[in-house]
Amino acid sequence: MIQLILKTKSPPMNHLFSADLIFSGNRPVIKNGWIECNPEGKIISINESAIPENTKILNGIIVPGFINAHCHLELSHLHGCIIEKQGMSAFIRSLFAQRFTFSEEEQLVAMQKSEDEMWRNGIVAVGDISNFENSFEVKRKSQLHYHTFVEVFGLDPRRAEEIILKAKSLSEKFSSIEKHTSSLVPHAPYSVSDWLFELLSAEYKKKVPICIHMEESIDEYQFCADKTGPFAKLFSDFGLDYSLFKVTPDSTPLQRTLPKLVASNNLLMVHNTYTNAEEIAWATSQHENFYWCLCPNANQYITNRLPNVNLFNNDQIKVTIGTDSLASNHSLNILDELKTIQQSYPEIPFDRLIKWATINGAEFLGIENVFGSISEGKTPGLVLLEGINMESLIINDSVKIRRIV
Repeated sequence: MIQLILKTKSPPMNHLFSADLIFSGNRPVIKNGWIECNPEGKIISINESAIPENTKILNGIIVPGFINAHCHLELSHLHGCIIEKQGMSAFIRSLFAQRFTFSEEEQLVAMQKSEDEMWRNGIVAVGDISNFENSFEVKRKSQLHYHTFVEVFGLDPRRAEEIILKAKSLSEKFSSIEKHTSSLVPHAPYSVSDWLFELLSAEYKKKVPICIHMEESIDEYQFCADKTGPFAKLFSDFGLDYSLFKVTPDSTPLQRTLPKLVASNNLLMVHNTYTNAEEIAWATSQHENFYWCLCPNANQYITNRLPNVNLFNNDQIKVTIGTDSLASNHSLNILDELKTIQQSYPEIPFDRLIKWATINGAEFLGIENVFGSISEGKTPGLVLLEGINMESLIINDSVKIRRIV
């Protein structure tokens, strides 16, 4: 009798990684420790014991995968199309002049290229602004986690219901993607009527993240104060009726807007180029779940100005990092944003910058149970920062990024 012996495949082996330093995001930095994860990237353990023989030894610092808290994937086809440092109103004018001159295929190819770039650059999750459904197919097939913010804007309160209905339909489409979430958000203080803000608030019956572009240019302050300046001319040239927009001459854009947003939701103010210390203290005291997003390279691209980042250099202030779009940036790389911040503000410590780029963004998006820190049971992605001086821990131009998992 011939006996058949069936050979079964051995289960895939877990991966072991070690580096000069491991910054997990939720515990002290580990020197010469090691991480065990399964083939899907799920963290099994983080260890400070003797390193096993079969561990892959890496030169550099292992950190969690990055969270891009603010992006406009659907503008990827405008890479290099808009002249830099011309100001916000000129940027918007140029964006709308060129946005719809590309074919659907060209836009799709550009978005896929951006998606691939973010993956290579260690990004694992994205808070993405969408005005249209162009990015649907890219997101449906994506390796990244997306929360799509469907943006609404409208200065004429008589059109508010129509705008909300259209936005809800688009948000539902994005929410139909498996493991994908979506919510409606206002565009900016200068582009949303009071009635549209009220209708938006009624949509926040469940806890969803909310973001809004905030205090990005002087033009914004001027229009909110008295309906004059470059934005007034821009809206007039676009044929937009802003006669019913209510001015607030004694309030900053942040002060006029914050009371209109639901306090129980995670709130993210994006850009904050001109935000001052008094506003930061006031806003963070008003809302428990309050976050700020810095997109320094986009700020330089559009207005040639950075926020005063030192004002946010405090662990009690929850900061996240975004790339904005390729219409206003040269790359979709969180590391490039950190380099720009560190170049102008070298006093901001390494561990705080990494928290801004990882766990804070994950908490804002409500995905901290999976992403944002290297913890047992999570699948955060592992990124290696190479070429960094282990004494100074300054993120300068010599630092490179490599995705491990």
